[in-house]
Amino acid sequence: MSHLLRRLKLLSALPFMMASSIASQADAQSAPAGDVTISATVNGSTLQIGANPNTYAGTIDSVIFRGVQYVYSNYHGTQFSADALFNNEGQCYNPTEPGSFNDLNKSTSSSILESISNANNVLNTSTNMAFWLAPGQSNGGQECDKPYDTSTVATDYSTIVSNVILNKTVSIGTNGIPNLISVQTDYYVPNTYSPASFIFNGYMPTAFSNSLSYNPQNKTLTPLPQVPAPGAGSTLPIITSTSDGASATGVISGSGGSYAYGYIASPASSSVKIGFWNCGLTIGSVQAGSTNNVNCEIAFGTVDEDIAALNQYSGTSDVTTPIYRFRKAPYLFWTTSYTQGATLWGAQNFNGTAYHVNPYGVSNSTTALYSCLRKNSTADYFASISSTCEGQTVKGLLGYVSPGPGTGLTPLYRFYNSSLGIHLITTSYTEGTSDSGFTFDVVLGYSPIE
Repeated sequence: MSHLLRRLKLLSALPFMMASSIASQADAQSAPAGDVTISATVNGSTLQIGANPNTYAGTIDSVIFRGVQYVYSNYHGTQFSADALFNNEGQCYNPTEPGSFNDLNKSTSSSILESISNANNVLNTSTNMAFWLAPGQSNGGQECDKPYDTSTVATDYSTIVSNVILNKTVSIGTNGIPNLISVQTDYYVPNTYSPASFIFNGYMPTAFSNSLSYNPQNKTLTPLPQVPAPGAGSTLPIITSTSDGASATGVISGSGGSYAYGYIASPASSSVKIGFWNCGLTIGSVQAGSTNNVNCEIAFGTVDEDIAALNQYSGTSDVTTPIYRFRKAPYLFWTTSYTQGATLWGAQNFNGTAYHVNPYGVSNSTTALYSCLRKNSTADYFASISSTCEGQTVKGLLGYVSPGPGTGLTPLYRFYNSSLGIHLITTSYTEGTSDSGFTFDVVLGYSPIE
Protein backbone atom coordinates (compact mmCIF):
# COMPACT_ATOMS: atom_id res chain seq x y z
CA MET A 1 0.00 0.00 0.00
CA SER A 2 2.77 2.44 -0.98
CA HIS A 3 0.23 5.11 -1.90
CA LEU A 4 -0.27 5.75 1.80
CA LEU A 5 3.21 7.19 2.02
CA ARG A 6 2.73 9.95 -0.47
CA ARG A 7 1.62 12.68 1.96
CA LEU A 8 1.93 11.38 5.49
CA LYS A 9 5.66 11.91 5.96
CA LEU A 10 5.59 15.45 4.63
CA LEU A 11 2.47 16.44 6.52
CA SER A 12 4.22 15.66 9.80
CA ALA A 13 6.67 18.46 9.08
CA LEU A 14 4.03 21.17 8.78
CA PRO A 15 3.85 24.05 11.30
CA PHE A 16 2.14 23.48 14.66
CA MET A 17 -1.55 24.31 14.88
CA MET A 18 -3.28 25.13 18.14
CA ALA A 19 -5.18 22.18 19.60
CA SER A 20 -8.28 24.33 20.05
CA SER A 21 -8.56 24.69 16.29
CA ILE A 22 -8.45 20.93 15.89
CA ALA A 23 -10.97 20.24 18.61
CA SER A 24 -13.44 22.66 17.04
CA GLN A 25 -13.77 20.33 14.07
CA ALA A 26 -15.56 17.71 16.15
CA ASP A 27 -18.80 19.69 16.42
CA ALA A 28 -20.31 21.80 13.68
CA GLN A 29 -23.68 22.93 12.37
CA SER A 30 -22.91 24.04 8.82
CA ALA A 31 -20.18 23.89 6.19
CA PRO A 32 -17.50 26.62 6.07
CA ALA A 33 -18.43 29.91 4.44
CA GLY A 34 -18.02 29.80 0.67
CA ASP A 35 -18.56 26.05 0.34
CA VAL A 36 -20.81 24.70 -2.38
CA THR A 37 -23.14 22.30 -0.58
CA ILE A 38 -25.64 19.52 -1.06
CA SER A 39 -27.82 18.07 1.70
CA ALA A 40 -30.58 15.61 2.48
CA THR A 41 -32.62 14.47 5.45
CA VAL A 42 -31.23 11.13 6.62
CA ASN A 43 -32.88 9.21 9.45
CA GLY A 44 -34.47 12.40 10.73
CA SER A 45 -31.32 14.57 10.61
CA THR A 46 -29.66 16.71 7.95
CA LEU A 47 -26.58 15.31 6.22
CA GLN A 48 -24.68 18.16 4.55
CA ILE A 49 -21.66 17.87 2.26
CA GLY A 50 -19.54 20.92 1.45
CA ALA A 51 -16.84 21.46 -1.19
CA ASN A 52 -14.57 24.49 -1.15
CA PRO A 53 -14.04 26.06 -4.60
CA ASN A 54 -11.21 28.39 -3.58
CA THR A 55 -8.97 26.93 -0.91
CA TYR A 56 -9.23 23.29 -1.97
CA ALA A 57 -10.27 23.44 -5.65
CA GLY A 58 -13.62 21.73 -5.15
CA THR A 59 -12.45 19.12 -2.64
CA ILE A 60 -14.93 17.95 0.03
CA ASP A 61 -13.82 19.79 3.16
CA SER A 62 -16.95 19.24 5.25
CA VAL A 63 -19.46 16.49 5.96
CA ILE A 64 -21.80 17.25 8.85
CA PHE A 65 -24.34 14.80 10.23
CA ARG A 66 -26.16 15.07 13.57
CA GLY A 67 -23.99 18.04 14.45
CA VAL A 68 -20.73 16.11 14.01
CA GLN A 69 -18.01 17.17 11.57
CA TYR A 70 -16.57 14.11 9.81
CA VAL A 71 -13.73 15.80 7.89
CA TYR A 72 -10.36 16.92 9.23
CA SER A 73 -9.64 19.85 6.95
CA ASN A 74 -6.92 21.99 8.52
CA TYR A 75 -4.39 21.67 5.70
CA HIS A 76 -4.28 20.88 2.01
CA GLY A 77 -4.31 17.13 1.65
CA THR A 78 -6.34 16.25 4.76
CA GLN A 79 -9.87 16.35 3.36
CA PHE A 80 -12.10 13.79 1.68
CA SER A 81 -10.13 13.95 -1.53
CA ALA A 82 -8.97 12.16 -4.66
CA ASP A 83 -5.46 11.60 -5.95
CA ALA A 84 -3.50 9.36 -8.32
CA LEU A 85 -0.11 7.66 -8.40
CA PHE A 86 1.78 6.77 -11.55
CA ASN A 87 4.83 4.78 -12.62
CA ASN A 88 5.84 3.79 -9.07
CA GLU A 89 7.07 7.34 -8.47
CA GLY A 90 5.34 7.72 -5.11
CA GLN A 91 4.88 11.29 -3.89
CA CYS A 92 6.74 12.71 -6.87
CA TYR A 93 4.25 11.80 -9.58
CA ASN A 94 1.15 12.20 -7.43
CA PRO A 95 -1.64 14.46 -8.81
CA THR A 96 -3.71 15.52 -5.78
CA GLU A 97 -7.16 17.13 -5.82
CA PRO A 98 -6.86 19.71 -2.98
CA GLY A 99 -3.46 20.99 -4.13
CA SER A 100 0.24 20.59 -3.52
CA PHE A 101 2.49 20.33 -0.51
CA ASN A 102 3.58 23.91 -1.21
CA ASP A 103 0.04 25.12 -0.55
CA LEU A 104 0.31 24.13 3.12
CA ASN A 105 -2.40 26.12 4.90
CA LYS A 106 -2.84 28.79 2.22
CA SER A 107 -6.26 30.03 1.21
CA THR A 108 -5.61 29.08 -2.41
CA SER A 109 -4.74 25.87 -4.24
CA SER A 110 -2.26 24.94 -6.94
CA SER A 111 -4.92 22.65 -8.40
CA ILE A 112 -7.17 24.41 -10.92
CA LEU A 113 -10.92 24.11 -10.43
CA GLU A 114 -12.46 24.18 -13.89
CA SER A 115 -16.10 23.86 -12.83
CA ILE A 116 -18.30 23.21 -9.79
CA SER A 117 -22.07 22.76 -9.50
CA ASN A 118 -24.66 21.59 -6.99
CA ALA A 119 -27.57 21.52 -9.46
CA ASN A 120 -30.31 19.03 -8.57
CA ASN A 121 -28.59 18.45 -5.21
CA VAL A 122 -25.71 16.61 -6.89
CA LEU A 123 -22.16 17.89 -6.44
CA ASN A 124 -20.14 17.94 -9.67
CA THR A 125 -16.57 19.19 -9.91
CA SER A 126 -13.88 19.19 -12.57
CA THR A 127 -10.31 19.81 -11.39
CA ASN A 128 -6.91 19.89 -13.04
CA MET A 129 -4.97 18.37 -10.17
CA ALA A 130 -1.63 19.70 -8.98
CA PHE A 131 1.31 17.43 -8.31
CA TRP A 132 1.70 16.89 -4.57
CA LEU A 133 5.44 17.53 -4.96
CA ALA A 134 6.64 20.05 -7.49
CA PRO A 135 9.45 19.36 -9.95
CA GLY A 136 12.73 19.74 -8.11
CA GLN A 137 11.34 18.89 -4.70
CA SER A 138 12.74 15.85 -2.94
CA ASN A 139 11.03 12.59 -2.10
CA GLY A 140 13.29 10.51 0.13
CA GLY A 141 16.40 12.09 -1.33
CA GLN A 142 15.28 11.69 -4.96
CA GLU A 143 14.60 14.93 -6.82
CA CYS A 144 11.20 14.72 -8.46
CA ASP A 145 12.35 16.00 -11.85
CA LYS A 146 15.09 13.36 -11.86
CA PRO A 147 12.91 10.26 -11.59
CA TYR A 148 13.97 6.80 -10.52
CA ASP A 149 13.35 5.29 -13.94
CA THR A 150 13.68 7.78 -16.78
CA SER A 151 12.42 5.24 -19.30
CA THR A 152 8.97 5.00 -17.70
CA VAL A 153 8.19 8.41 -16.24
CA ALA A 154 6.11 10.73 -18.39
CA THR A 155 7.92 13.71 -19.83
CA ASP A 156 5.30 16.30 -18.77
CA TYR A 157 6.61 16.63 -15.20
CA SER A 158 7.76 20.22 -15.64
CA THR A 159 5.05 22.29 -13.93
CA ILE A 160 3.03 22.05 -10.73
CA VAL A 161 -0.17 21.33 -12.69
CA SER A 162 -0.44 17.72 -13.80
CA ASN A 163 -3.09 17.99 -16.55
CA VAL A 164 -4.69 14.92 -15.02
CA ILE A 165 -8.33 15.99 -14.96
CA LEU A 166 -10.55 14.75 -12.16
CA ASN A 167 -14.30 14.77 -12.79
CA LYS A 168 -16.13 14.00 -9.55
CA THR A 169 -19.84 13.39 -8.89
CA VAL A 170 -21.17 13.15 -5.34
CA SER A 171 -24.77 12.30 -4.45
CA ILE A 172 -26.66 11.31 -1.32
CA GLY A 173 -28.84 8.20 -1.14
CA THR A 174 -27.05 5.60 -3.28
CA ASN A 175 -29.44 2.90 -4.55
CA GLY A 176 -32.16 4.32 -2.33
CA ILE A 177 -30.04 3.85 0.83
CA PRO A 178 -30.50 7.19 2.65
CA ASN A 179 -27.21 7.33 4.59
CA LEU A 180 -24.98 6.11 1.74
CA ILE A 181 -23.26 8.70 -0.45
CA SER A 182 -21.80 7.90 -3.84
CA VAL A 183 -18.45 9.35 -4.90
CA GLN A 184 -17.83 8.71 -8.59
CA THR A 185 -14.42 9.80 -9.84
CA ASP A 186 -13.28 9.86 -13.47
CA TYR A 187 -9.59 10.51 -14.15
CA TYR A 188 -8.57 11.75 -17.59
CA VAL A 189 -4.86 10.96 -18.10
CA PRO A 190 -2.76 12.75 -20.74
CA ASN A 191 -0.07 10.08 -20.97
CA THR A 192 0.43 6.34 -20.75
CA TYR A 193 1.27 5.22 -17.20
CA SER A 194 2.28 1.85 -15.80
CA PRO A 195 1.09 1.15 -13.17
CA ALA A 196 -1.62 3.63 -12.17
CA SER A 197 -3.45 3.92 -8.84
CA PHE A 198 -6.61 5.99 -8.38
CA ILE A 199 -7.56 6.68 -4.76
CA PHE A 200 -10.22 8.42 -2.68
CA ASN A 201 -9.06 9.34 0.83
CA GLY A 202 -10.80 10.27 4.06
CA TYR A 203 -9.09 12.16 6.89
CA MET A 204 -11.21 12.46 10.03
CA PRO A 205 -10.98 14.37 13.33
CA THR A 206 -9.21 13.00 16.40
CA ALA A 207 -12.35 11.48 17.91
CA PHE A 208 -12.50 8.94 15.05
CA SER A 209 -9.95 6.64 16.64
CA ASN A 210 -11.53 3.23 16.03
CA SER A 211 -11.03 1.12 12.87
CA LEU A 212 -12.95 -2.02 11.93
CA SER A 213 -13.11 -4.21 8.86
CA TYR A 214 -16.44 -5.57 7.71
CA ASN A 215 -17.30 -8.41 5.36
CA PRO A 216 -20.88 -7.98 4.08
CA GLN A 217 -20.87 -11.46 2.58
CA ASN A 218 -20.51 -13.29 5.89
CA LYS A 219 -21.48 -10.36 8.13
CA THR A 220 -18.26 -10.50 10.11
CA LEU A 221 -17.06 -7.37 11.91
CA THR A 222 -13.43 -7.43 13.04
CA PRO A 223 -11.51 -4.96 15.24
CA LEU A 224 -8.36 -3.47 13.73
CA PRO A 225 -5.34 -2.09 15.61
CA GLN A 226 -4.56 1.61 15.78
CA VAL A 227 -1.96 1.73 13.03
CA PRO A 228 0.30 4.81 12.71
CA ALA A 229 1.50 6.22 9.39
CA PRO A 230 1.81 4.88 6.79
CA GLY A 231 -1.23 2.84 7.81
CA ALA A 232 -2.17 -0.67 6.73
CA GLY A 233 -4.01 -2.27 3.83
CA SER A 234 -7.21 -4.29 3.75
CA THR A 235 -9.18 -6.25 1.18
CA LEU A 236 -12.39 -5.61 3.14
CA PRO A 237 -14.49 -2.45 3.59
CA ILE A 238 -13.34 -0.19 6.42
CA ILE A 239 -15.46 1.38 9.16
CA THR A 240 -13.91 4.29 11.07
CA SER A 241 -15.74 5.40 14.20
CA THR A 242 -15.67 7.24 17.47
CA SER A 243 -14.96 5.07 20.51
CA ASP A 244 -18.65 4.68 21.35
CA GLY A 245 -19.63 3.78 17.79
CA ALA A 246 -22.15 6.65 17.68
CA SER A 247 -20.51 8.37 14.68
CA ALA A 248 -18.85 6.42 11.89
CA THR A 249 -18.07 6.15 8.20
CA GLY A 250 -18.17 2.88 6.32
CA VAL A 251 -16.48 2.84 2.92
CA ILE A 252 -17.04 0.20 0.26
CA SER A 253 -15.64 0.14 -3.26
CA GLY A 254 -18.02 0.02 -6.17
CA SER A 255 -15.06 -0.79 -8.42
CA GLY A 256 -13.70 -3.90 -6.73
CA GLY A 257 -10.67 -2.12 -5.30
CA SER A 258 -8.77 -2.30 -2.03
CA TYR A 259 -8.67 -0.23 1.16
CA ALA A 260 -6.32 1.23 3.73
CA TYR A 261 -6.76 2.59 7.24
CA GLY A 262 -4.81 4.13 10.12
CA TYR A 263 -4.78 6.42 13.13
CA ILE A 264 -2.00 8.76 12.17
CA ALA A 265 -0.18 11.83 13.43
CA SER A 266 -1.87 15.04 12.33
CA PRO A 267 -0.05 17.94 10.69
CA ALA A 268 -0.56 19.88 13.93
CA SER A 269 1.50 17.71 16.24
CA SER A 270 2.82 14.17 16.43
CA SER A 271 0.84 13.79 19.66
CA VAL A 272 -2.45 14.61 17.93
CA LYS A 273 -3.87 11.72 15.96
CA ILE A 274 -6.49 11.68 13.20
CA GLY A 275 -8.49 8.89 11.59
CA PHE A 276 -7.62 7.83 8.04
CA TRP A 277 -9.05 5.52 5.38
CA ASN A 278 -8.96 5.18 1.64
CA CYS A 279 -10.63 3.31 -1.18
CA GLY A 280 -8.67 2.76 -4.37
CA LEU A 281 -7.96 0.80 -7.50
CA THR A 282 -4.61 -0.06 -9.10
CA ILE A 283 -4.44 -0.78 -12.83
CA GLY A 284 -1.43 -2.33 -14.55
CA SER A 285 -1.40 0.20 -17.36
CA VAL A 286 -3.54 3.11 -18.59
CA GLN A 287 -3.35 4.65 -22.02
CA ALA A 288 -2.83 8.27 -22.99
CA GLY A 289 -6.15 10.04 -23.48
CA SER A 290 -8.12 7.46 -21.49
CA THR A 291 -10.64 8.11 -18.72
CA ASN A 292 -10.52 5.78 -15.74
CA ASN A 293 -13.41 5.41 -13.31
CA VAL A 294 -13.34 4.59 -9.58
CA ASN A 295 -16.48 4.56 -7.40
CA CYS A 296 -16.49 4.61 -3.62
CA GLU A 297 -19.65 4.50 -1.52
CA ILE A 298 -19.50 5.98 1.99
CA ALA A 299 -22.04 5.35 4.75
CA PHE A 300 -22.58 7.80 7.61
CA GLY A 301 -24.23 7.22 10.98
CA THR A 302 -23.65 4.85 13.87
CA VAL A 303 -21.59 1.72 13.27
CA ASP A 304 -24.83 -0.26 13.17
CA GLU A 305 -26.37 2.12 10.62
CA ASP A 306 -23.25 1.89 8.48
CA ILE A 307 -23.31 -1.90 8.61
CA ALA A 308 -26.96 -1.93 7.58
CA ALA A 309 -26.13 0.35 4.62
CA LEU A 310 -23.18 -1.82 3.53
CA ASN A 311 -25.38 -4.92 3.77
CA GLN A 312 -28.13 -3.35 1.70
CA TYR A 313 -25.65 -2.12 -0.91
CA SER A 314 -24.12 -5.62 -1.09
CA GLY A 315 -27.51 -7.35 -1.24
CA THR A 316 -26.97 -9.25 2.02
CA SER A 317 -29.60 -7.62 4.24
CA ASP A 318 -31.60 -9.87 6.58
CA VAL A 319 -29.75 -13.06 5.65
CA THR A 320 -28.41 -13.60 9.18
CA THR A 321 -27.77 -11.40 12.20
CA PRO A 322 -24.23 -11.22 13.64
CA ILE A 323 -23.78 -11.37 17.41
CA TYR A 324 -20.89 -9.19 18.57
CA ARG A 325 -18.78 -10.04 21.59
CA PHE A 326 -17.17 -7.60 24.00
CA ARG A 327 -14.82 -8.73 26.74
CA LYS A 328 -13.81 -6.66 29.73
CA ALA A 329 -11.93 -9.26 31.72
CA PRO A 330 -13.24 -11.41 33.09
CA TYR A 331 -16.74 -10.50 31.89
CA LEU A 332 -18.29 -11.09 28.48
CA PHE A 333 -21.14 -9.31 26.73
CA TRP A 334 -23.02 -10.28 23.55
CA THR A 335 -25.20 -7.97 21.49
CA THR A 336 -26.70 -7.50 18.04
CA SER A 337 -25.72 -3.81 18.26
CA TYR A 338 -22.06 -2.84 18.00
CA THR A 339 -22.94 0.69 19.10
CA GLN A 340 -24.59 -0.59 22.27
CA GLY A 341 -21.57 -2.72 23.12
CA ALA A 342 -19.06 0.04 22.41
CA THR A 343 -21.05 2.52 24.48
CA LEU A 344 -21.38 0.20 27.47
CA TRP A 345 -18.07 -1.65 27.30
CA GLY A 346 -15.76 0.45 25.10
CA ALA A 347 -14.58 -0.13 21.54
CA GLN A 348 -11.20 -1.31 22.84
CA ASN A 349 -12.97 -4.32 24.39
CA PHE A 350 -14.58 -5.50 21.13
CA ASN A 351 -13.58 -9.11 20.41
CA GLY A 352 -15.25 -9.54 17.04
CA THR A 353 -18.20 -11.44 15.64
CA ALA A 354 -18.97 -14.37 17.98
CA TYR A 355 -21.65 -16.19 16.01
CA HIS A 356 -24.74 -15.62 13.83
CA VAL A 357 -28.45 -16.13 14.31
CA ASN A 358 -31.43 -16.05 11.99
CA PRO A 359 -33.36 -12.78 12.20
CA TYR A 360 -36.73 -14.49 11.74
CA GLY A 361 -38.25 -17.59 13.26
CA VAL A 362 -39.78 -20.45 11.27
CA SER A 363 -42.43 -22.57 12.97
CA ASN A 364 -41.11 -25.99 14.05
CA SER A 365 -37.74 -25.25 12.39
CA THR A 366 -36.11 -22.67 14.65
CA THR A 367 -35.77 -21.89 18.34
CA ALA A 368 -35.72 -18.40 19.84
CA LEU A 369 -32.48 -17.38 21.54
CA TYR A 370 -32.63 -14.80 24.33
CA SER A 371 -30.10 -12.45 25.90
CA CYS A 372 -30.08 -12.92 29.66
CA LEU A 373 -28.46 -11.41 32.74
CA ARG A 374 -27.97 -13.41 35.91
CA LYS A 375 -29.85 -11.91 38.83
CA ASN A 376 -27.72 -10.22 41.50
CA SER A 377 -25.05 -9.68 38.82
CA THR A 378 -24.31 -6.61 36.71
CA ALA A 379 -22.06 -8.36 34.22
CA ASP A 380 -22.86 -12.08 33.82
CA TYR A 381 -24.61 -12.03 30.45
CA PHE A 382 -25.51 -15.31 28.78
CA ALA A 383 -27.84 -16.77 26.15
CA SER A 384 -30.74 -19.15 26.65
CA ILE A 385 -33.54 -20.77 24.65
CA SER A 386 -35.83 -20.25 27.64
CA SER A 387 -38.21 -17.32 27.24
CA THR A 388 -37.81 -16.70 30.98
CA CYS A 389 -34.02 -16.95 30.83
CA GLU A 390 -34.19 -19.92 33.19
CA GLY A 391 -35.53 -17.70 35.94
CA GLN A 392 -32.98 -14.95 35.40
CA THR A 393 -33.43 -11.48 33.88
CA VAL A 394 -34.57 -11.35 30.25
CA LYS A 395 -32.72 -8.64 28.30
CA GLY A 396 -34.23 -9.27 24.88
CA LEU A 397 -34.42 -11.51 21.83
CA LEU A 398 -31.14 -12.15 20.01
CA GLY A 399 -32.63 -14.13 17.11
CA TYR A 400 -33.26 -17.73 16.15
CA VAL A 401 -31.17 -20.90 15.94
CA SER A 402 -31.97 -24.37 14.65
CA PRO A 403 -32.80 -27.02 17.26
CA GLY A 404 -30.92 -29.74 15.40
CA PRO A 405 -27.82 -30.12 13.20
CA GLY A 406 -27.89 -29.63 9.46
CA THR A 407 -26.02 -28.39 6.42
CA GLY A 408 -24.63 -24.91 6.92
CA LEU A 409 -25.04 -25.08 10.70
CA THR A 410 -22.59 -25.30 13.60
CA PRO A 411 -23.20 -26.10 17.27
CA LEU A 412 -23.58 -23.16 19.64
CA TYR A 413 -22.07 -24.10 23.01
CA ARG A 414 -22.57 -22.58 26.43
CA PHE A 415 -19.88 -22.91 29.08
CA TYR A 416 -19.89 -21.76 32.70
CA ASN A 417 -17.15 -20.69 35.10
CA SER A 418 -18.45 -21.29 38.62
CA SER A 419 -15.49 -19.57 40.29
CA LEU A 420 -16.07 -16.30 38.45
CA GLY A 421 -19.81 -16.75 37.96
CA ILE A 422 -19.70 -16.00 34.23
CA HIS A 423 -20.78 -17.70 31.00
CA LEU A 424 -19.10 -18.17 27.63
CA ILE A 425 -21.13 -18.59 24.42
CA THR A 426 -19.14 -19.84 21.46
CA THR A 427 -19.23 -21.97 18.33
CA SER A 428 -15.79 -23.33 19.25
CA TYR A 429 -15.81 -26.19 21.73
CA THR A 430 -12.02 -25.90 21.88
CA GLU A 431 -12.26 -22.28 23.02
CA GLY A 432 -14.53 -23.29 25.87
CA THR A 433 -12.36 -26.15 27.09
CA SER A 434 -9.11 -24.19 26.74
CA ASP A 435 -10.37 -21.08 28.56
CA SER A 436 -9.31 -21.76 32.16
CA GLY A 437 -12.10 -22.46 34.61
CA PHE A 438 -14.93 -23.02 32.13
CA THR A 439 -16.88 -26.27 31.98
CA PHE A 440 -19.32 -27.35 29.30
CA ASP A 441 -22.96 -26.58 30.09
CA VAL A 442 -25.25 -27.14 27.08
CA VAL A 443 -25.65 -26.94 23.31
CA LEU A 444 -28.09 -24.06 22.83
CA GLY A 445 -28.81 -24.96 19.23
CA TYR A 446 -27.18 -24.74 15.82
CA SER A 447 -26.00 -21.44 14.44
CA PRO A 448 -25.87 -20.59 10.71
CA ILE A 449 -22.38 -20.65 9.21
CA GLU A 450 -21.51 -17.59 7.16
